Formats: sequence, C-alpha cells, structure tokens
Amino acid sequence: MLKVATIILLIVLIYGAFYSVLNTFAPGLTVATTFEAVTGKSFDSIQDTGYLETLLGETSQIGIFGIAMTIGSAFILFFAFRKAEKWAWWAMLLTSLITWGYTLVRHIVIGDMQNVYMILVGLLVALTGIMLPIKDFFGKKE
Repeated sequence: MLKVATIILLIVLIYGAFYSVLNTFAPGLTVATTFEAVTGKSFDSIQDTGYLETLLGETSQIGIFGIAMTIGSAFILFFAFRKAEKWAWWAMLLTSLITWGYTLVRHIVIGDMQNVYMILVGLLVALTGIMLPIKDFFGKKE
C-alpha cells in the first residue's frame, strides 16, 4: 500500500504544483471566479489598475508559496514517507488539511464553486493517499 500511496500523493503534489504555477503565472484565471463570487461583478469591470495589479500580485505571491510547499512536501514524500516514518505521515496529513482544507472552506464560504471543485479533488485524493498506508505507519509494534 505504501507504494500506491506514494504514487497517489505524487499525483496530488503535481496537481497542487499545477494550481500553484497557474496562480503564479496566470493569476487572473483563478482570481476572476473568486472576485465574481465575492463582489457579484465581472472581473473585467475592475477600473482601478493599482487595485488590479495588487490583487494579481498577491495571488502570484500565494502561488509561489504553494510551489515552495509542494517542493517541501516532495522531499517529505520521497525521503521519509516512503520509508514509513511516522512523523512524515503526520506532516503529510497536517499540510494537506491546512492547505487543501482551509482553501476549501474559504471558497465554500465565499461561494466560489469553480475553485471548490478543483480543491475538493485535491483534498480527497490527498486524504486517500495518506490513509491507504496507515497500517504501514501505525500497525507495527516497536
């Protein structure tokens, strides 16, 4: 199960990296649906270029944080999770719940359903990959 879980989590990391790269280099694609959900206005209706530049810049910065998180999680996955080190299981669980879970709740609250579906997929696949090998991590007596 550990090998299957590693592959599943690698897929989640690639998915998260794609979402982060999208936020970094094309922030308007993800910001538009959130902006419309919160304000009820079209993203194209923003007249203030300073506001628009700030909004897109902050979203790009969040994307960079996501990329860094993905890189860190990949190190955990390949150097500790694959070896069934307990701390790595907890690290993958907590980082997944914090990143995917917080973002999911936030987008549900604001009503941005397009992003909700993308994030829900990431969360469910991540939890599947984390829970599959639970016996490998906690089933053995030391």
